[in-house]
Amino acid sequence: MIFLLTIVTFFTQLIFIGTRTWNVQSVSEGNIPEAIFSGFFVNLSWLASTAIGIDGTVRVINLQYDYLPVVIGNIAGGLVGTYIAMIIKKRSNNGKTG
Repeated sequence: MIFLLTIVTFFTQLIFIGTRTWNVQSVSEGNIPEAIFSGFFVNLSWLASTAIGIDGTVRVINLQYDYLPVVIGNIAGGLVGTYIAMIIKKRSNNGKTG
């Protein structure tokens, strides 16, 4: 069960970061339908990763260290998601001026 929670929180964090980046771009471009659509996935992934992450964190604070992988998976998913989003953003900006 802990392994499954770790995998789920890792991937929901990846999805959260990716869709949040997409959502911010949509909002800044004034694309309302795309902003609403991406916002749905931002909220859904945030809700899942936060619920699992908080539960894991509370358990670790209560000395249930077998839940530490869940917390690490949550953090790692956010870090990897940020890295991927930055790479995609950097590639999309290559060759653009101004």
